[in-house]
Amino acid sequence: MPNFEFDTGLKTYTINGDESRTITFSPTDQAFIRRLGEVYSKLEAMQNKWAQAAKDAGDDIDKLLKTMDEAEKEMREAIDSVFGKPVCDTVFGDLSVYGIASGAPLWANFLFAIFDECDKELAAQEKATNPRLQRLLKKYGKK
Repeated sequence: MPNFEFDTGLKTYTINGDESRTITFSPTDQAFIRRLGEVYSKLEAMQNKWAQAAKDAGDDIDKLLKTMDEAEKEMREAIDSVFGKPVCDTVFGDLSVYGIASGAPLWANFLFAIFDECDKELAAQEKATNPRLQRLLKKYGKK
């Protein structure tokens, strides 16, 4: 059967240098980047909603733990939706996505790392695109 092979831009990344923990996405895919931006806004709102729910639980430990479990589930589902498959277990393991490191929630640190990678890859692709197009135009363009 005939087959087309072409570069889709998909790249596989390790998580914090652990080669047994990898995720795959295209850092130059505009639809992916849009979903990433949308989920960032969504997660910010969730963080505020769940922080208020935890505050409202007061001294009721059972209610607080239930609130934290619901928050974790909802936030992981939102992150997974960006990738179209579960990635949170790979990325966060047993850590809570709303735990804090470097002054930000883990979910935000993760998304910032991806935004940075997307920005870097888009800049590299922009530099590479023009010479490739020029070669193709020279080869297949009108003479």
